[in-house]
Amino acid sequence: MSDHDRWMERVLGVALTGERGDDSSAESEGATLRSRIGICVTDAKALADPTLLGAMGKLGNAAATAIKAGDLQRAAELVEEMEDAVTKARSAARMKEVNKTKGRVSYRTAQVEWRNARSAAFTNVRSLTNRLLSDPRITEEPDADALVGVIRGLPDLLPEFDEELEDLLEALEGPGTKEKHESLIEQARAVLRDYRASLQDDVLEKVQLLADEEFGNLDMLHVLNNALQKIENTLAA
Repeated sequence: MSDHDRWMERVLGVALTGERGDDSSAESEGATLRSRIGICVTDAKALADPTLLGAMGKLGNAAATAIKAGDLQRAAELVEEMEDAVTKARSAARMKEVNKTKGRVSYRTAQVEWRNARSAAFTNVRSLTNRLLSDPRITEEPDADALVGVIRGLPDLLPEFDEELEDLLEALEGPGTKEKHESLIEQARAVLRDYRASLQDDVLEKVQLLADEEFGNLDMLHVLNNALQKIENTLAA
C-alpha cells in the first residue's frame, strides 16, 4: 500500500483500489470551488457589510477567472481568503453585540461567546470539508464519488446543540430570587455536562486530529470545549 493510500485509509477509513487520475477531477474541483464562492457571497449578504460584499465581489471574480484559466491552486487560495474574511466579519459583528452589553453581568457575554464558538466550529468543519473535496488526494481517486459522500458527511458529526444553554444564560440576566438564580445555575451546569459528553466522540476527535495535522487552523472541538469551560467558570463566579 502506498503512502497516499495509507493516508486515505487513515483519514476516511476507506481502502482504495484502481488507477488514479482522470480528466473529470479538475472539473469536479472547479465546481466545488464555485460552490464555496457562492456560499461566501451568501454569507456576506447576510452580514449586510458593504465593505465585505465589495471584497467578496473582487475575490470571487478573481477566483472565477483563475478557475476558468485552469489555475485551481490560485483559485483555492482566493476562496480560502474569502472564507477567512467572512469568518472574521462574523466574529466582529458578534463582538459589537458584546460591546453593547458592557456594564451588564457576564452571562450575556458568555452567551455571545458560545454563539461565536458554535459559528466558528461549524465554519471550520465546513472549510475542512471543502478543502478535502478540493484535495488532489481525493479528486484524483477512481473511488472519488464514494469518498465525496463520506467527506460531505463530516459537518453532520458536530452535535446540533439546542438553544437550552443560551436560554438559561438569558434567564440568568433577568431579575429573580436567589433560589431561582441557583436553580438556573444548576440547570445550566447539567446542560454543560450533556454538551461536553456529546463532544467526547472518537470519530469527531479523529476528524479534529486530521484538521490539526493537515491544515493546522481549523479548530472545532477545542473552540467548543474552551467556550464551555468559560461558561462553567462564569457560573462558578
